[in-house]
Amino acid sequence: MLAKGTQLGPYEIIAPLGAGGMGEIYQARDPRLGREVALKVLPDAISADPALLARFEQEARAASSLNHPNIVTIHDVGRMGATSYIVMELIEGSSLRKLLDDGPLPLRRSVEIGAQVAEGLAAAHERSIVHRDLKPENVMIARSGVAKILDFGLAKLVVQPPVPEGTTVDLPSQPTQPGTILGTVGYMSPEQASGRPADFRSDQFSFGAILYEMTSGRRAFQRSTAVETLAAILKEEPDPLAAIDPTLPLPLVWVAKRCLAKDPEQRYASTRDLARDLRDLKDHLSSSSAGAVPAAEPSAADVDEVGLVRLWLGLLRSPRRWWEMDATGRFVLFFPLIVFLAWRVKEWTPGPWGLALFFGTVLCQALSLALRMSLLLVFVSFGQGALARQVWRLTPWIRGADLAQMGVFLLMAGMIWRDHAVTAGLLLLLCVGGLIGTLVLEPMMLAAAFPKWTPAEKDT
Repeated sequence: MLAKGTQLGPYEIIAPLGAGGMGEIYQARDPRLGREVALKVLPDAISADPALLARFEQEARAASSLNHPNIVTIHDVGRMGATSYIVMELIEGSSLRKLLDDGPLPLRRSVEIGAQVAEGLAAAHERSIVHRDLKPENVMIARSGVAKILDFGLAKLVVQPPVPEGTTVDLPSQPTQPGTILGTVGYMSPEQASGRPADFRSDQFSFGAILYEMTSGRRAFQRSTAVETLAAILKEEPDPLAAIDPTLPLPLVWVAKRCLAKDPEQRYASTRDLARDLRDLKDHLSSSSAGAVPAAEPSAADVDEVGLVRLWLGLLRSPRRWWEMDATGRFVLFFPLIVFLAWRVKEWTPGPWGLALFFGTVLCQALSLALRMSLLLVFVSFGQGALARQVWRLTPWIRGADLAQMGVFLLMAGMIWRDHAVTAGLLLLLCVGGLIGTLVLEPMMLAAAFPKWTPAEKDT
């Protein structure tokens, strides 16, 4: 422990702030700029290993590129003698762990903090930076209420074998290899607990464990020993949030459950989607009257008629729900109408032309619907992650089938407009509407519902 007044480079130690597996943290002063900062002295395991120290500096540089209000800013890295340190902005407030020591947080505050943390994670994941040790101790809540994430990129510098929950052990390590257990017991993902490679979706699992704890007041996988906790993460499901607190909004319960899915493919395909869901929920709660959450808020225990209406309104705000309803509407309404019109045109156009137009319509519609149905099967079988990828792979084929159908509509209208003007007009309206939907509306829905994966996500 460094004494008050100790000088590390240009920084003067003022007081200790805490200690953990990533090192000791001090309040320090930078006389050059006249500001106070947080200075973290790195463990000997990093300082004594030149290769690991060089890797730390590389990680610190990457983390310092994250300029986001929900991520603690890194100002400097340095070394004095055998002591290496990292300098960060000083947050006046308390850690999320200290807040949780008093029990579950109020609903609005849980959602507010969760939305901010998710925004910070999304920003990091879009820069291909994964935290790997997200936990309440690594989330600071400033006095202003802003949540900030600590220690991005530092977790993969140390191997952390199974230890009591909330603690970490520092051992020298080579760059992360399969079989390395990396994280804090109780918040690590199943892939971390089993030593498998972890990507951005591992952070989503850890975030789900934090969200679960904020809303329920208990840890999702707490057991009597670290080994039992690891086994629970791999094999068991946490107690349902709806059973712990039936007043919780269903969208919040669904977000936590999705983040805590054992299979990474069943979590969010993009952390930006996770942040968007929580932001929508936060906005929905904020739009209600101040004070306690209204009793009519859709919940796991009280979904009456008013609750169902509000629940559906919440679902309709999701771009993915709009995409799902569009695909369903095409199958239920559009397909029968188009086949009926094509049959009528065949009767009014004797000879090979009528038959060709009818079978052309059936072929285009069958191809379009088959591709859309395959997306539904992908979602049911492999989860949202695979769905997002498959949507972008099949979209050109679906669009081609739809545009071919518009061409058939034009031919039909041209062949019958003299004798059947009303039907020809209906075909032209369907053609114009289809073109607008295919070339304008559907691409907009896809861009909102399935953002193309970032470099951090493409390799999964």
